[in-house]
Amino acid sequence: MCQDKEWNDTVKEDSDLIKILRFYPELDKVKLAELIEVSPPTLYKALDNLKKRSILNDDTTINSNFGTFMGISIGASFCKVIFLHFDFTEYTEDEFKPFVEELKKESIIPLEEGNNSEQNYTYVYFKTPDSFSKLKEYLDSIFGVVKRFIENDSLDLLSIGISSTGSIDENNQIICQSHNLPYLDGRTIWDFCFSDKNEFFQKKHIPLFLLQNSIATAIAEKTKVCQNNIEQKYDNIVTLFLDYGISCGFVLDGKLFIGTSGFAGEVGHLPISNTIINQLEKIIKDKNFDIQSKCTCGSSGCIDHIIRSLAFADCEHTFKNMNSKGIADYFERNEEAAKCMGIILGYITNAIASILNIELVVFSGKLYKSMPVLRKYIEQSLDDNSLKFNRRDCKIYASNIGTMAPAIGAAICSYYKSCDIPIEWI
Repeated sequence: MCQDKEWNDTVKEDSDLIKILRFYPELDKVKLAELIEVSPPTLYKALDNLKKRSILNDDTTINSNFGTFMGISIGASFCKVIFLHFDFTEYTEDEFKPFVEELKKESIIPLEEGNNSEQNYTYVYFKTPDSFSKLKEYLDSIFGVVKRFIENDSLDLLSIGISSTGSIDENNQIICQSHNLPYLDGRTIWDFCFSDKNEFFQKKHIPLFLLQNSIATAIAEKTKVCQNNIEQKYDNIVTLFLDYGISCGFVLDGKLFIGTSGFAGEVGHLPISNTIINQLEKIIKDKNFDIQSKCTCGSSGCIDHIIRSLAFADCEHTFKNMNSKGIADYFERNEEAAKCMGIILGYITNAIASILNIELVVFSGKLYKSMPVLRKYIEQSLDDNSLKFNRRDCKIYASNIGTMAPAIGAAICSYYKSCDIPIEWI
């Protein structure tokens, strides 16, 4: 367990060393010293210090029990809550079970089935409510349970990350605009807690941080790629995240890219090209779709609006509340819809690869269970691209965490932010 709340100063001092040991615990010490550009004696001194602080185990692996990071994602459809150990691994079912049982006792939040069942709960999730007051009430119930666990020394919480739909100014920790949940417009990180919980977290030196779902997804997916040794050499990754629309996150040269003001990734609100419109001509006519009709963002012909109106035309009113499996089943039954979605995703992938020469595109969020159906249409679009480097360099990969990515990424981000170190990978 964490011995004090000054842990972040120690982590900041040896952040590069800890970063490497998260993913390469067996790395030769001489090579490790070279990577962090210190002499072997300096390296061994740093390792001994981290072991004394219980940040590292005796075998120089990260001590997973040093402390916990909490991640909360607020999506257009569902909200999710997860806990990560200090080594960024998720709580097991047995570890998470007491939290769920305590939350159920309050009977305030209508928890969804699935991973909240008696047999399997490594996280909790619930439908996103239709008002901010109700959302805040749900979060207060969650924070109340967390507070009790901290007070009885059964949870050593280090930081909390909250990811949300919408355009977020990370510097000022405010949601500037949310097309899908307008009641989030103008909300700051502190608006999500009642004053008593804010005061408690401040007293315990537990910081809260706000970020966008697609950025959180990029953090989670890149970290999981490293943890699972999947294409580990790749430093240029784009994640395509589906909730009620499409957004993307970027890892460029091993570093998180968020843009000048943190608004990078709003690919869903870009207008789609006439070439793709021509490819979708038949379905446009079949669905009697007005290409000049407007999206929730106020624009005509943008990607999100076309996806909802064409790919999900037969379930447009229920799409927002469909889960990953429901979407995958829908595409299995509806080949025309799957082809439409695949063409659009292929178009986005080609555009990103052409501009950034990306090595890996990860399909995440509600997309990940649909990839067996969508993959061939996406690959057809890639095959048709005349730029040979796109076909050769850009690989596609289906996420294995899917809709959990934003909550996981929010928790991981809170670690970096609380230590004031850049979000990057080695």
